[in-house]
Amino acid sequence: MALVQPDIYAAVVRLLDGAQRGALCVVVRATGSVPGKLGAKMLLYADGSQLGTIGGAGLEEQVKARAREAMATGQSGCFRFDLSKWKPGGLNSLCGGTVEVYVEALIPLPHLLLCGGGHVAQALARQCDLLGYRYAVLDDRQDFLDSAIFPAATGRYLSTPAQLLPPELDLAAYSHIYLLGYSWELDARWLAAILPQTAHYVGAIGSKTKATSLRRELAEQGLEAGTIDRLVCPIGLAIGAESPAEIAVAVVADLIQQTKPAAAAGSTTSPPA
Repeated sequence: MALVQPDIYAAVVRLLDGAQRGALCVVVRATGSVPGKLGAKMLLYADGSQLGTIGGAGLEEQVKARAREAMATGQSGCFRFDLSKWKPGGLNSLCGGTVEVYVEALIPLPHLLLCGGGHVAQALARQCDLLGYRYAVLDDRQDFLDSAIFPAATGRYLSTPAQLLPPELDLAAYSHIYLLGYSWELDARWLAAILPQTAHYVGAIGSKTKATSLRRELAEQGLEAGTIDRLVCPIGLAIGAESPAEIAVAVVADLIQQTKPAAAAGSTTSPPA
C-alpha cells in the first residue's frame, strides 16, 4: 500500500499559491530492500529546506540534486537508483534493492506587483488575465486602484507619504515586481523601500538613461551596490515596443522566458512536434 502524506499535499498547494519554486519527489517503484517505501514523498523548497523524506542517506541526496535541477529547468523526470555499491553506477549502499523516484518541478504561476496603475499597468493586467497570472496594484492615486480598472487584482494598495508600502502588503508573495509609476521620483522611493526587502525580480520601466539616474539616486539613498545591481531597467524583450499594449507584450514575453528557461533554449514560436 502506498503511503499517504496529507501534510505534503497541503504544502504543495501553499507553495503553488506563493512565489517560491519547489520539487515534489515521490517513490513510484521499489524492489527489494530500500529505505523509502512505495509512495514516500519529499517536498524540496528552493531555499534547500524540505518536508518529508524518501529514505534519507545517499539516495535522498541524489534525489535532492535531481530536484534542484528540476527547479532550475522546470523539467520533471523519473530516475532509477540501485542501492547496491557493488553494481556499476550503484549508490554507496548495502540495501541491495532498487527504487524509482519521480521528481516533479513545481513552478508557481507568476504573481506580479504592479507599482503604478497607469496605462502600461492596465495593459499588463489584461495580459495577466489572458495567461492566468495573478497581479496586485500599488499606487498613490486612489482613482487608479478602482476595481473597475483592475477587476481581477489580488490586492489594491494605497501608497501614502506616511506609509509608502502599506503594512498589509507582503512583498514575499510576489515573484515579479514592476515599477510602472508616472514619476521617476516616486519609482525611486518605491525602489529604495522594495529592493532591500525582496530577492525576487524587481524591474522598472524606462530608458537606459532613466536606469542610470535611478541607480545613482538609490546609491545616494544608501543602498548597497549589490542590492542596486538587482534592479532590471529597462524591462521587457527588445522588440521595439512603443505603445502600452506593445510594452505589456514585451514584458510578458520576457516573463515567460524567465519562468520557462528550458523552452527558451529551443524554439520560441511553437512546441516540438
